Amino acid sequence: MATKKDTGKTSTALGVMSALVDSFCERGRRVGYMKPVGHEWREVERGDGSLVKVDKDVLVFQQRFELDSEWSDMSPIVIDSGMTRRFLDGEIDAAAQMRKVEAAYERISADRDFIVVEGTGHAGVGSIIEMNNAKVASALGLDAILVAPGGLGSSFDELATNKAICDAHGVKVRGVILNKVAPDKCEMISSYFAKALARWDVPLLGCVPFEAELDAPCASDFERLFGVELLSGAEHRLRHFAQTTLVSTTAVAFAEKLSRPRGQRAATQRTSAHGSGANGAKKTLARKRSNSGAHIVFNRYILRESCSQLTRSP
Repeated sequence: MATKKDTGKTSTALGVMSALVDSFCERGRRVGYMKPVGHEWREVERGDGSLVKVDKDVLVFQQRFELDSEWSDMSPIVIDSGMTRRFLDGEIDAAAQMRKVEAAYERISADRDFIVVEGTGHAGVGSIIEMNNAKVASALGLDAILVAPGGLGSSFDELATNKAICDAHGVKVRGVILNKVAPDKCEMISSYFAKALARWDVPLLGCVPFEAELDAPCASDFERLFGVELLSGAEHRLRHFAQTTLVSTTAVAFAEKLSRPRGQRAATQRTSAHGSGANGAKKTLARKRSNSGAHIVFNRYILRESCSQLTRSP
């Protein structure tokens, strides 16, 4: 579980999962994964052709570790649009939801030696449908590891709130991982945070420094975000880019623009920027929404949203 949004819980879970796989799979032991309650989902086609809603993080873990568990077991509950209202209207039974999660966990654990169970946000997320992370952990008989942002005062305050929720549900906090800690403060924060945790007899399991490169997007991130395909430079799909440019134009016109000398290109950009105004902005947006072809450009590599002609930048 995390203590709040955007602490890097999923990234931390990936690291834990990777360590378990590296340590035990060569010995013939199997590692599984599930996210009992998800918020952001995608539809995935099953073997029989039917579609199932799957949390996006489950997709990442399945692809990274080639997991063979059923989609509906790894992602048994997905909070989609209108689910909260349906629950409050009595159309969804809380006990039935929990039984679904418990059954999924039992199926995955049947032939796995270890299971990484990832929560959704902080300990209280899901309370409105009686499926918060602490309650789910309690139902599955699991202890918790809390992921908190790097810091001292505010980070510990958030941690205390989440631990209180875990305590209320009888969930033991086995340890804490601090993420995105300023590199020059890692040693100091690690020392003092461990002292603060001593009052609860909870260990500090790790202190992960912030890495700017990991915070920057790579081309494959944009492919998934926009549902597009990289047309060239596939070998740079995993490169991280400090700067990106959004271009709204036809593929042919943009390719011609790239072929111009740099000075002419810059002059054209300045003229376009100063002369377009609100009307120009509206036209750009209209082109973006049309089928004429809009592109996302990363260091002169083109992603296609809708263009019938394959174009490679010079």
